[in-house]
Amino acid sequence: MLYVRHTASEATQDDPTPDLADPATQRNLSEEGRAQAREIGQAVRRLRIPIGQVLASPYRRTRETAELAFGQARESRDLINEVYPGADDAALAAALRRLLDARPAAGVNTVLVSHGFNLARATGLSSAEGDTFVFVPGDGDPVARIGVDEWRSLKE
Repeated sequence: MLYVRHTASEATQDDPTPDLADPATQRNLSEEGRAQAREIGQAVRRLRIPIGQVLASPYRRTRETAELAFGQARESRDLINEVYPGADDAALAAALRRLLDARPAAGVNTVLVSHGFNLARATGLSSAEGDTFVFVPGDGDPVARIGVDEWRSLKE
């Protein structure tokens, strides 16, 4: 199970009340963030990490991170940013814990692409943009944390 916080976003953009259908109302990935997502994907393929289902928050920056890194993304409201208007922090944390506990299909890893707030609320972990946490479903604590710039140095 991989939890990926979206890669680098435009720091000059804010999205306190985004329209999820309109990326212009959201903080989106920067060019650096797009390059980071592609690098994560290249490393995952180079390392032959088997990927199954990829779930992403409905925000454009998380979907784009997932699509660039893993070639797919299925939106999940369980991964929406907790600051989204009307979101319930406790319910989102519980939903994320359920997702982290869910066993993926045999032989593959589920990938969750979301936000830092969600991970902090559900697990107490802080993260930087592009951080990946490796979880064993049901164990609660991550077994590894991979910084966005560490992917390129990982060996098979």
